[in-house]
Amino acid sequence: MKNNKKMLVMVISMLLLLVAGCANDEFDTNYKHFKESYVLATDFVEKGNDPLKTLKEIDTNVIETELKKMKGFMDKMNAVSESKNEKGICGNVNNYYEGVEFLIYAAKNFNKLSIDEKGRVYAEADFAAMNRSSIKAGDE
Repeated sequence: MKNNKKMLVMVISMLLLLVAGCANDEFDTNYKHFKESYVLATDFVEKGNDPLKTLKEIDTNVIETELKKMKGFMDKMNAVSESKNEKGICGNVNNYYEGVEFLIYAAKNFNKLSIDEKGRVYAEADFAAMNRSSIKAGDE
């Protein structure tokens, strides 16, 4: 009788793992695409030592195109996220998105930026550089 209970628990556990693994395919695919777009959108952070100077020279159209893609992938991820881990990833993805969104705002309004906003440009560029490094290394 004990062996039957153990076997039943093992079978149920295996089924749950199998079902959970299948449900994550869409999430994982969208996360992969989000990261690819993020790397493309933040490419400019590696092009110079001073993010403010680099920001003046970026092509915002390219970044906006990737930002739209990122938004679509992010929305799809949020729609299918179920586990606590997936919801945590969605929170991080949202932060990445908002950082790129701010950098586009800063590029378009460069001459009107306050000192605080200029400081945020440096912070967001550093954040993007760290995220890019992690994504390229396969850590994200």
